[in-house]
Amino acid sequence: MVDADGEHITGIIDWGNAGFYPSYWEYSRMHDANFCTLGWEKILGMVFPEPRRQTEIGTVRTILLTIEDHL
Repeated sequence: MVDADGEHITGIIDWGNAGFYPSYWEYSRMHDANFCTLGWEKILGMVFPEPRRQTEIGTVRTILLTIEDHL
């Protein structure tokens, strides 16, 4: 990213893992309460105004915890 004048680098975006997983996985991970900040919660509410798909979120979280327990 660069500033408005295009003269100074202000940040670097790493897109290496962006969109790698199926959409349900991406959706579930971005809504995981263990990783959300208050600012992120507000943005998600604007982008996804419909009720959360809590079943999907919970299922992905369970899968991750199960894998973690077996490592």
